[in-house]
Amino acid sequence: MASLMQRYGKGKAWYVVYRDHTGKKRWVKGFTDRAETQRMANRLEDEKVKIQRGDIDPQHEARKAKRAEPI
Repeated sequence: MASLMQRYGKGKAWYVVYRDHTGKKRWVKGFTDRAETQRMANRLEDEKVKIQRGDIDPQHEARKAKRAEPI
């Protein structure tokens, strides 16, 4: 389950703290709006579950992003 936090001294942005599909704890910077950050946290959790179920191949997604980069 993802958590929302604000870091002290880092501005007003909310952060999403969650464990990714490998089990590592990740901090992802969100938005200044808490509701928007919560939607982003839900999207990250849904993506994690899909990877764990095998619906999404994370290596394939990484290759697509690499191919989209300019030379």
